[in-house]
Amino acid sequence: MDLPDEIIQEAEEASGKLIPEKSRNRYEKELTAFNEWRAKRVGEMVLNETVVLAYVSGLSKVFKASSLWTKFSMLKKALIVNGNVDISRFVARTIITVFVVST
Repeated sequence: MDLPDEIIQEAEEASGKLIPEKSRNRYEKELTAFNEWRAKRVGEMVLNETVVLAYVSGLSKVFKASSLWTKFSMLKKALIVNGNVDISRFVARTIITVFVVST
């Protein structure tokens, strides 16, 4: 279905506002760290629940649960805005496996 250009433009503008301007650098840093890790470990084209779980599991060895949740949330939003990828469906397994075990 073809959408009018104005609808597409409005959607793009709204997507850009999902990340607060003053925090944008932090979100980009989280996304860059994930993409670099992913490129080294599994290849940039692979993005699935197992990859996200492995990444967050590795972070759990360094960060406490509150910081880990912040990093995961920032990564989730950055992937939505920059890559049009929604990893929110991965949340349940990630929380149970990583966050509960790390506390």
